[in-house]
Amino acid sequence: MSLEKFTPAVALESLELSPTGLGAWSHSKIKCLKNCPLQFYLKYVLKVKPLEKPPISLVTEVGKAAHRVLEFMIKGKSLSDSFKSTRKEYESVLSPEEWDQHVMSLEYSMTTFREKMDVFEKKNPIKRIFQEIRIGVDKNWQPTGFFSEDVYFRGVIDLAFQMENLDALYIDHKTGAPVIMGIRNFQDQLNTYKVLFHHGIEKTTGGQAGIHFIRDGETILDDYASASEIETSLKNRVEFSIEAAIDSVKEIGFFKHKRGNYCNYCDFNENCKAGEFKATVKDSQKWFPIKEIK
Repeated sequence: MSLEKFTPAVALESLELSPTGLGAWSHSKIKCLKNCPLQFYLKYVLKVKPLEKPPISLVTEVGKAAHRVLEFMIKGKSLSDSFKSTRKEYESVLSPEEWDQHVMSLEYSMTTFREKMDVFEKKNPIKRIFQEIRIGVDKNWQPTGFFSEDVYFRGVIDLAFQMENLDALYIDHKTGAPVIMGIRNFQDQLNTYKVLFHHGIEKTTGGQAGIHFIRDGETILDDYASASEIETSLKNRVEFSIEAAIDSVKEIGFFKHKRGNYCNYCDFNENCKAGEFKATVKDSQKWFPIKEIK
């Protein structure tokens, strides 16, 4: 991958190192700042776009295809028709061998999930079902557009059930993750769903969230959170995580590159290895206040 002569996509004249100055936020954006401040700086501040498209990832495309099958199923199509409709969309992306090995092999777990949904819907009167719902809120946690200028925090929920009693259930589909991981590593993400839906769509009486581990055919839910918990502790956790991520970078004094497993999925990985961003990293110091020597 090449960026040729690296040039920022925006003329950056000032930068406010604050939650509002670096918004709009999302769970993935917070993780990015924690994991690698340099990637955050390139992607969200300078808005650098690689000139070459990254190679198609089999894992990513299989995940997208699995999500699509589930979307069709939840809309009411039969399992067979859901696979057929998805196959048409992915004919140019996944070979017949890749389709059979990685997508059709999920048929049993998809069936299991559909059966669990049927049981759940019989026991819990459903008001509305949302799929791939985009939600945005402003700094006051009031509803706004996903791409609106005043959006402060946003996210996409794979599947949300709003019950007649105004409780809600949120599901995130994971294709690659094994069920043995549990949901501990995903808890922050699941908490944002509760907060976003409650403030960005409609007030709930409370809710649960969980991970659907597609390949293993298992769904694990977290603990129920009441409306008062959502409006206080969970919302405050989101705010705190943003502030903590910013403070950690301020402590360093520049947008440092941090190497880790996530580098393998970064568009700028090869450029970092080649040392192309050394000047960019050094230049980022100008946005940080000079610390007084005591």
